[in-house]
Amino acid sequence: MSIDIISHSLLLGALIHDIGKFAQRSQNRYVHHTECGAEVFRKYFREKLLKVSLDVDVDKVEEAIRDHHRKGVIPLISLADSLSAGERTTLEGEETGDQSKE
Repeated sequence: MSIDIISHSLLLGALIHDIGKFAQRSQNRYVHHTECGAEVFRKYFREKLLKVSLDVDVDKVEEAIRDHHRKGVIPLISLADSLSAGERTTLEGEETGDQSKE
């Protein structure tokens, strides 16, 4: 497998890594959003990506979605996700004036 295919796969996974949050919240499911995301990807996107034959490895995309919270598995996505969540927490604290969220 070429480095371009791996890079494209991880990039696509990074872009849609939190897709499971929508399914989880809309269905009031008590399954972690990473598992919901992998399920949504398998159900709605996996076969479509295979048909358009993009330069991606669908297994790597699914892995990025499913494992982005596991430290050391997909470290760059995990780090970006963590930094982004910290930024939102700080902004929410500033907006509400709640000092405990800063």
